[in-house]
Amino acid sequence: MSKTERKCDGCTRCCEGWLHATIETFPMYPGRKCQFHRIGSCSIYDRRPADPCRGYTCAWLTEEMIPEWMKPSESNVIMTWHRVKEIDQMYLEVVECGTPMSAEVLNWLIHLYLRNKVNIVYRLNGGSNHIGTKEFMRWAERVRMTLPLFPWWKEEVPDAPAPAVETPAIIAYKP
Repeated sequence: MSKTERKCDGCTRCCEGWLHATIETFPMYPGRKCQFHRIGSCSIYDRRPADPCRGYTCAWLTEEMIPEWMKPSESNVIMTWHRVKEIDQMYLEVVECGTPMSAEVLNWLIHLYLRNKVNIVYRLNGGSNHIGTKEFMRWAERVRMTLPLFPWWKEEVPDAPAPAVETPAIIAYKP
């Protein structure tokens, strides 16, 4: 499938308040959706701001290894690529959209790491969990208290994750 074939087509999970952002001067965060959000659309779509609206792309739209059924409106998770400049590695952040992450989604994420060595940060029932290389896990341990505050839209979105070269480690954190 070509990356250009996927479209939001009514999916507005990124606008529903599961991510942190400020649209114009109005904050959006879990529990507070974008004030311009309407069911299945945006009331200012033609004049939406570059940051964050035009600049944000969920990983489902751009990443061919993510299956069709993981579309945010179907899976109830939003996935976003981030780069950790300090260690020059990518990670995929996965955020629940109002309902607990399903076993199928969690299973797919674990297999994504095991097969492709993709570093992953996933939010599950309010807790932050990390799967990745030893270097990534050491970095995540140092910054785990600040991970929920990362700006979702400001990081580079690459075509593919950086290759991982170290052995896996799994640690789970609850706030």
